[in-house]
Amino acid sequence: MNLILINFSGHSMTEEQKTQVMDHYQTLAKQTPPALLYFEPDQRVLLHFDKSKPYYPQAALLFDSIPFTREQLENSAVVVAVPSNADIAAFFLAVYHGRVGRFPAIVRRREHDMPPFIVAEIANLETIRQNARQQRYQGQP
Repeated sequence: MNLILINFSGHSMTEEQKTQVMDHYQTLAKQTPPALLYFEPDQRVLLHFDKSKPYYPQAALLFDSIPFTREQLENSAVVVAVPSNADIAAFFLAVYHGRVGRFPAIVRRREHDMPPFIVAEIANLETIRQNARQQRYQGQP
């Protein structure tokens, strides 16, 4: 299973940061993906939403910019470096879940001097969602 890394962070990833994503993913998934397929949009405009317009259509356009098919997204491990704007990230993740049927894993970044961030962890949102559902059904807060 390939690892698809979608970078909507607004900052290009260095080879070192891509390696950090691979290392964290291997630790999380306990497997080594055969290939890393990387995408970041050429147009940073997509990452800057028009605040005077609804965010859902703009998040849908952001999703539509991904050059992978739904089948590729469904059958690959997907890690997304989400936009740092929480509203945009939330709308994008809702669209992603609606279109693909599950949440992706995300890159949690931590500030660093050079480069400006390092990969702190890969968080599998679908696993987090499933664990939270178990707690809901067990009556836990």
